Amino acid sequence: MVWEFSLKDLLLVIPAWTGAIVAVLGLSAWRRQLHGREGYDLARRLLRATYRYRDAIHWARSPFSFASVATPSTVGASPSAREQATALWQQRWEPIDTARRELLVELLEAEVLWGFAHRNQYQALFERESDLYGAVLEQLDSIGPGADETLTTPESAENRRHKLYARANRSDDFSKALSAAVAPVEADLGPRLQRPRSASRSLTSA
Repeated sequence: MVWEFSLKDLLLVIPAWTGAIVAVLGLSAWRRQLHGREGYDLARRLLRATYRYRDAIHWARSPFSFASVATPSTVGASPSAREQATALWQQRWEPIDTARRELLVELLEAEVLWGFAHRNQYQALFERESDLYGAVLEQLDSIGPGADETLTTPESAENRRHKLYARANRSDDFSKALSAAVAPVEADLGPRLQRPRSASRSLTSA
């Protein structure tokens, strides 16, 4: 069978193919813009969750505290002193738990969109929380008649105090380390916060 195309037939076919190509290109552009918008929204939520987590840790280290938490412990302290200190530290720790859960939810979404390697940016930040938690446990173990005597020495109490309590202007070493732990997160998410062009504008230009 011999196919014969006239100039008229060719002129009718070309617009159809051109329209199909433009539609495919437009769909591809729309998908790229949609992915970019999802990345922007996720980066914004993730950075906000990071700041909430950081601020919750800062708040837990506030130098303004009740005496049963802030006062150095002694072996002969009242048995109820440890219970009071535990309750007060639990109150301080609740915002950290809440902020961490929110952050982990966003990190799971980031793993879906960007891969697991992105979590490495948060290792130092989680380690700072772990350091503070260890200091809190030592503080509680230093209170009450059954206190660990190695934790009741002035040297031990002084070393612990630097982790437990921040300076008002956050110029202490722990606060600086906490800010430094957030820096790589900011550096990674900053470029992702460049707002993408709208998909409708891209399709129009296509």
